[in-house]
Amino acid sequence: MKKYGELTTHFPPSPRLERAVSYALPADRQVINVGKAIDIGAGSLRNSKYLLDKGFDVIAIDTDEGIVSRAQELKLVNVDVRVADMREFQFPLDTFDIAVEDKSFLSKEEILEVMSDMEVLDFYEKEKDGINIRGLPKRWHIFEVIARKI
Repeated sequence: MKKYGELTTHFPPSPRLERAVSYALPADRQVINVGKAIDIGAGSLRNSKYLLDKGFDVIAIDTDEGIVSRAQELKLVNVDVRVADMREFQFPLDTFDIAVEDKSFLSKEEILEVMSDMEVLDFYEKEKDGINIRGLPKRWHIFEVIARKI
């Protein structure tokens, strides 16, 4: 059975990610070497691809070991792919210009704790009924956060 990351590689980047990148990019430039980003729960690498296209060096982490082969298949360069759980991953937040965490399985408190050394610019929380990638009913509790280092 295919995992979520494999099933969503064709999805576009998160609209909230596009907004977050706008905080880092000057209005008159579309692609520059803007800094470092971490894609937490990178799965399909769709957000990592977008960040790479915008000039970021990216660290992509996910618990799914398939992320390594997906990165190779997509021929991504300047991405450091790591298999890890964000709750156990040892990284200094102050080394990243953008942190992306999309479709978390964490609680609101856990997300805010991970980003405690950052200024939260936008915090979106929503609950809705829908379907999962396999077409089965699912209750979604979604958090999307835009934050920057202080």
